[in-house]
Amino acid sequence: AKFRPPMAHGDGPGVARASRRVSFLVPFVGIREQLREGLPWISIGILTLLATVSLVLLFTGWTVACVNDGGSTGKMLLVANLLCAFILLVPQGVPAEMMLLFIGAICCFFSILQPKELFAGCASDAVVTLALLFPIMRAMGDTGVPERFIGCVLGTAKGPRDLIFRMFFAVALLSGFFNNTPIVVMMVPLLQNLCLRQGVPCQAVLMPLSFAAQAGGSLTKMGSSINFVADAVFEPYGYKIGFFTLTSGCFFICFLGAAYCALLGPRILKPAVESGAVDGSARNGGGENHFKVAFKASEHGPLIGATLEDLGLHRIPGVNEIALHRNWLRRGIELRATSSARREEEQQLGAEEQQLGAEDLIQITCSAEGVAQLRHVRGLELCNDFELSLLGSKRRTRCLCEAAVKESLVGSTIDARRWKSALRCAVVASRGADTAEEAEGTGTVGALATQSFNGYVIQSGDVLLLETFKEMVGSDIWVENFGVARLVPHSAPPRRGKPADSLRAVFIVVGLLAMIIIASCGEKAPSLPLMAVIFLCGIIMVKGLKLEEVYQEINGQVLLTIVGALALGRALEVSCLANCMAQCIIAVTKPIGTLAVKAGIYAATIGLGQFLNSAANVAIMGKIAIPIAHSMTIPVGEMALIVTYAASACYTAPYGYQTNTLVLKAGGYDWGDFIKFGGALQLLHMCLVVAMAAWCAK
Repeated sequence: AKFRPPMAHGDGPGVARASRRVSFLVPFVGIREQLREGLPWISIGILTLLATVSLVLLFTGWTVACVNDGGSTGKMLLVANLLCAFILLVPQGVPAEMMLLFIGAICCFFSILQPKELFAGCASDAVVTLALLFPIMRAMGDTGVPERFIGCVLGTAKGPRDLIFRMFFAVALLSGFFNNTPIVVMMVPLLQNLCLRQGVPCQAVLMPLSFAAQAGGSLTKMGSSINFVADAVFEPYGYKIGFFTLTSGCFFICFLGAAYCALLGPRILKPAVESGAVDGSARNGGGENHFKVAFKASEHGPLIGATLEDLGLHRIPGVNEIALHRNWLRRGIELRATSSARREEEQQLGAEEQQLGAEDLIQITCSAEGVAQLRHVRGLELCNDFELSLLGSKRRTRCLCEAAVKESLVGSTIDARRWKSALRCAVVASRGADTAEEAEGTGTVGALATQSFNGYVIQSGDVLLLETFKEMVGSDIWVENFGVARLVPHSAPPRRGKPADSLRAVFIVVGLLAMIIIASCGEKAPSLPLMAVIFLCGIIMVKGLKLEEVYQEINGQVLLTIVGALALGRALEVSCLANCMAQCIIAVTKPIGTLAVKAGIYAATIGLGQFLNSAANVAIMGKIAIPIAHSMTIPVGEMALIVTYAASACYTAPYGYQTNTLVLKAGGYDWGDFIKFGGALQLLHMCLVVAMAAWCAK
């Protein structure tokens, strides 16, 4: 809202005009300032210079020998300029998927591509399968099976380096038999939660996760579509890639990647602000808005025998204080997330007294958001979980809600079954005047939290943390009984622990394995997209996911990026720019010797892989490598392995491989992070592949 202040005596028209540019809420920014600050002028200047040089070359009749029949110098120069625009503008914040589609549309306008080729990727089996696997992996993650696997492999890891080393081999093993993209989709939230509890920056783990998935794709032939394309390209020339042809080299690649990421990941991939530099009270907030909640460890769960410090619950955002109470121990073991003195006192106790037992009560003072995250820790249960189970099914439609009680409820006794029928809610925790006093240091810290709210007498000023159905908030009966209410985001109860959940988990795990095995049985077997459609329909039928959740899980940004990248790859191929780029590198390295030629083939494959689809990259570079192998008497098998391994390893660009794109936002990375951390690994990978290609080909 703009305003014009009254002109004082002596104010002239110039001052009046200036006053119109004053904003009451936000300072006015002129058009010149917006253009000066909002546009990447340096990149625009570079692109203008490149376009000018291209026009001069075009009008002077400049030609190159690498342009084959059907291509033209003008088309090659245009695609080269568009490629430079993508490289320069995407790091400036331009959405990659929109830039790729824009480049494809320009290529169609100038008849480099046919209009149907722009969206040909939408009908690609890879894109369709990936779109279906996003919700399938979400359903798989909801079963808790991946978390159990991660807990078995990584649960006893000591420190970030041990964690990364174990994770690398575990993910690589899975990627050898399953598509690596959905594996990364499934593992990202699990690793984020694990890193949070162990105090490890997730930035140090997520990029190695992507590299591990890429390395594991060469463990078997079915690990990646790249391997099948390479087999089709090189088999007519006498080298067939079998099921385990790439396995021996993959072992060395995985060991190199695991050692490199474990040693340098925690040192190079650091968050902008170290977690340890933030005060715990600032991270978890003050205690005046916290609830005191009673949890217990499942009798046969993974928490039995662990210590409070090992669990890392105090690192979960919103957790302020943790206390352990035992039936046979009168004094509690307390662990404050915001007090180092309390933690030192806890560490001085005996190891036996610190370990959790089945009869122990874990009292946690935390915010409503902290309660929502704690409920997803496997093996941790609310003491009043039975009262919440009275709400029945449809857990996906429920959430946590903070509600202040009205005077009409003060003095009344909570009847869990009546509240379930009348209000359709159950009490998780309460906060009243006594909680506020404890937060200020005037209450008794050791007072036990309420373990059951059935029979609880509501006091004046109570704020209840309720689990309820979303449609009940704001209804007439709620307005009559509750005052201000706040919905807690992402607080749906976990879908595990019930018999129906166990049966659903078995169906999803067995169905996923059956889908992969049947789709991999041969050419006559049903394709993977077909099996994915059938399996996803089965998941919806058993209520593993709702149809709305399926649509929400489909990552349109990643899919459009792949579609646009396929169109760009086709433009590079049609315009002969890909051929010219590869031949330039080979022409430079050929006089140096055989090893230099192999390194040149590797570098050309990596260079094209930054912009081309991996399968198209293998097809193009394979056709270029075969005549080079014949002319220099290099075995075709060596070239086949170099091209295949190189196309499966993109460590220096976030958009060169699908798994890099998936961890880009989750880890808060940019282009510089991939170049800084992945550049040295790419160089080591090249040296290893070139050195072992001759031995592996035999």
